Amino acid sequence: IAYDAVENLVNAFGYYLDDSTDNLPKLFLDTSRSFSNTEPVNASAIHQSVQPVITLTPDGKSATIRARLLKVGGKAGELAGGTYEGRAINGGGAWKLQSLTLKPTWSSAFNQWKPAVERQR
Repeated sequence: IAYDAVENLVNAFGYYLDDSTDNLPKLFLDTSRSFSNTEPVNASAIHQSVQPVITLTPDGKSATIRARLLKVGGKAGELAGGTYEGRAINGGGAWKLQSLTLKPTWSSAFNQWKPAVERQR
């Protein structure tokens, strides 16, 4: 149950980046955190979290998070990837993110990707 709750936080983060930035602070312990300059907020992008690795502490009160990001779209029309790293805390029965940081690893503009041409039959 704890693993699923933490994974849901990571997925909700990507969803809210795409569609509902007003809800982002609700995912964090520090609800005063600003996302205007620190996160790639853009409604024309899709932030897909995949391959989560969540490690719960033995007491079940906190967890470390690592997950991959695949970003499609955005202002510049790009494909991008990176790794989220963070920590979640269970306080009073509700899981919240203490931190979640994106470490970008690659990106490419859409116009750099060329479709393969089908060979003649």
